[in-house]
Amino acid sequence: KEMLERHAQRSEGAILFAGPTGSGKTTTMYALLQNLVAQNLSVVSIEDPVEIQIPGVAQTSVDEKRELGFSSCLRSILRQDPDVILLGEMRDEESAKIALQAALTGHLLLTTVHARDAIEVLLRLRALQADLLSVAQAVSLIVCQRLLPLLCSHCKVVDLTAPTTHSVEVFRAVGCAHCDYSGYTGRTVVTECLEMHASLYEILVHNELHKLSRKNFPIEHYVPLSLGLEKLLNAGSIPWTAFNSSA
Repeated sequence: KEMLERHAQRSEGAILFAGPTGSGKTTTMYALLQNLVAQNLSVVSIEDPVEIQIPGVAQTSVDEKRELGFSSCLRSILRQDPDVILLGEMRDEESAKIALQAALTGHLLLTTVHARDAIEVLLRLRALQADLLSVAQAVSLIVCQRLLPLLCSHCKVVDLTAPTTHSVEVFRAVGCAHCDYSGYTGRTVVTECLEMHASLYEILVHNELHKLSRKNFPIEHYVPLSLGLEKLLNAGSIPWTAFNSSA
């Protein structure tokens, strides 16, 4: 959270969000937009479609039938020189190129990339023919998230079948009247965050993506998904199966 808030205070650069469908990427971006609007910044969005109306944000829905695609809308919006741009998705070569250029020229860009983790985001950008030097210079933070159901505190029980690799009790779902017999109540978000740093910059500039490895990311610039998962598991909030499938 602190890493995301710090990068959201920058006047330029791109914050890229990724994760499976339904993982809350748009909700996270909307929450950021509301904070930025409160700072009296000029904020615009290009979405497909607009999901929630946010006061103070100029929101546009793309319409391919009227030739209002992401790239054409982005060009038009850049002429207005807003402080913050939300782009629903980097989905093609042209929109990726324009978006990265916008992030390099005095705009804070929030957008999503169709990928499941931080490394896959960078590979996806290369697949979109994005110039890796521009990626290295423009991207400030990559956020990949998951939404996980939380165990019902009224009926969860110790899971005796879980591996004994943890020093704390691990729980599993059962089901009761409080959770409508589902075993779960509510959901929580778990994130992986990777910010641009010197070694990652060099990998991108020299087009050496084969060297990308989570093991080599400095701890001060990288928050692994496993860290949040382990905290939830140790707190008894998620079952072992959720930890094992998401890690």
